[in-house]
Amino acid sequence: MVTELAAADGADSSSLYRVMRALASVDVFTEPAPRRFALTPMGSYLQSGVAGSLQAQLLTINELDWQPWSHLLHSVRTGETAFDRQHGMGLFEYLERNPDVGKMFDDSMTGFVTENGMAVASGYDFSPFSTVIDVGGGRGALMTAILQVSPGTTGRCFRPACCC
Repeated sequence: MVTELAAADGADSSSLYRVMRALASVDVFTEPAPRRFALTPMGSYLQSGVAGSLQAQLLTINELDWQPWSHLLHSVRTGETAFDRQHGMGLFEYLERNPDVGKMFDDSMTGFVTENGMAVASGYDFSPFSTVIDVGGGRGALMTAILQVSPGTTGRCFRPACCC
């Protein structure tokens, strides 16, 4: 299976095998037979088209998270955000100028909230509020969860142009 995956993706099969073994060590895959892998329940969240998928979140990590972290010392010294330093603009401007990354970011947030939104919504009592506004509400997954646990509350989502 590793050889076929590597060939399909143009990857080195030995390197891919080592990565998949490393992921098996943290329960993303099992290796039921040599060089053959199966998804675990944790690994299933890496699939596209699955409710609560975190695939988009992983795909955006490098560009939106890891690269800016290389500017941490600069941020501490100057107060300037690392993302702005890395990309020369703020996050939402960057997402607007890079719609493919904007879509991945939106998919990432939707996957995260689909998986965790009910826990977030249940962890705070929204019932005293007649209206709740979610700024940057994406596709409305968090607002949907809030309204499910607080049926007397109405909600509005504000989505920046770069999202959805």
